Amino acid sequence: MGTDRVRAVTFERVLGGRVFETWDDGTVRDWGTVLEWSPPERFAMTWNITGTPTEVELRFTLEADDRTRVDLEHRGWEKLTEAQLSEACALPGGYLGGSFSAGWTRILTCFIDFVESTFTTSAD
Repeated sequence: MGTDRVRAVTFERVLGGRVFETWDDGTVRDWGTVLEWSPPERFAMTWNITGTPTEVELRFTLEADDRTRVDLEHRGWEKLTEAQLSEACALPGGYLGGSFSAGWTRILTCFIDFVESTFTTSAD
């Protein structure tokens, strides 16, 4: 992969829509397909990065005017073999080596950054 990095993540906001990343070199890699689209409360999608699809669900709960709770559930790990769980993925070490936690932390941090930059007003 060299110096290439993910330039964008596209989320087609319809049932059956694609979720995919586009790299600086133009490479497109599918993440999954939208299974549930119920804004603003929740969405679910397949997660195809593991070889055997798992399922990701995010739920959003308004807790205050300026705060929303986000719950993430990534399920279906029991479908994966030991080899799939330990093979290299987006981060070194495979899922058994901590890539699951590190990967979702990274993705959710990018999501927070996007939301804060999109919805912050200059009136602050």
